[in-house]
Amino acid sequence: MYSITEKDFSAIVPHKKRKYVLPPNYTKEERHLLESAPDRTSALGKRDYAIILLINRLGLRSSDVVNMTFSNLDRVGGKIIFNQYKNDVPHILPLLDIIANAIDDYVNNARPKSDSEFIFLMAYAPYQRLERTAIHCIFTKYLLAAGIDITTRKHGGHAFRASAS
Repeated sequence: MYSITEKDFSAIVPHKKRKYVLPPNYTKEERHLLESAPDRTSALGKRDYAIILLINRLGLRSSDVVNMTFSNLDRVGGKIIFNQYKNDVPHILPLLDIIANAIDDYVNNARPKSDSEFIFLMAYAPYQRLERTAIHCIFTKYLLAAGIDITTRKHGGHAFRASAS
């Protein structure tokens, strides 16, 4: 307090309130359309479908998806076990059958031959771990393919964390 004036006028001085914007919310129908958009007969579609499911169904962060390794999957216990990339907090999530099947389909039928510990790889050589920014491109591509209007909404993977079911 600088005491420039004898009286404190701070309570009556108008101030602009920041508008709080709720996270975008996609309907169940839109989320279903998104999951239906990838061509699961193609290698790229198999990978992208598994990624979409992880974010859409479990609410994973893009960074946690691209950093996911085979050791994070507990097939016997039916769990995904990992430390969050953002804050290093341990997480255990259910390995839903639909997600396990999608990952298996990608790994067994579409994943490039590689010794990489990371599950999701770039589609073209060099077959390196997928980058986090690619997730945004994946979501944009399939939202548009599904005919979902994204002109006024956030539409990357993070937007679907708020809508995860």
